Amino acid sequence: MWSFTDPVWATIFVWATILAAVFGGIGVICLFVSGWVGYQITGVSQRKANVQIAEANARALEAKLALARFQQPRLLSEEAMARIVDKVKIFKDVEFDCAGSPTHEATNLLTSIEDTLERAGWMALNNAGAVSITIPNRRSRGIIISEGVSISFDQSQNPHLEKPVLALANALNDEGIAVSATGNAATPINKQAIHVIVGAKP
Repeated sequence: MWSFTDPVWATIFVWATILAAVFGGIGVICLFVSGWVGYQITGVSQRKANVQIAEANARALEAKLALARFQQPRLLSEEAMARIVDKVKIFKDVEFDCAGSPTHEATNLLTSIEDTLERAGWMALNNAGAVSITIPNRRSRGIIISEGVSISFDQSQNPHLEKPVLALANALNDEGIAVSATGNAATPINKQAIHVIVGAKP
């Protein structure tokens, strides 16, 4: 007749206890490893999320600054105008005419450029193009529908105008007014002159 005091059961009990301890230890280790891996995954995910948030914030700031630049009118301060005068007055008596977009912002910028050049001793001419406007106490201006600021001249007629054109373009660029310059102006108006064109803000 068997009983729980039998040595066999005692052996089974001992091994069961040992196995329970072993597997219990393994379970504890597994829980520890699982928790550690989970923590690392959470950390990596959090760092990745932080990077994505930072990148999104940077893009938002860049967009905000771009919008501010777009909304800000192009202007020439008195100090900027004085610096431009210093850079182009060496070309005194150069003739120029003006044309521009009828927008308020472009008109104001064109007026500032015209005033600057006259202070430098340049000579403003009437622009009697197909479409022009006469402004009191100023030379007539051509009306155009375009974007940006450009300075052009007819190189085949007056190659010597290249230096003053480049000097003016560089001076305006130095003041934050983006300007393109070309010697391929194709206009029957004032062929001997430099043409200053201020289109709408891009």
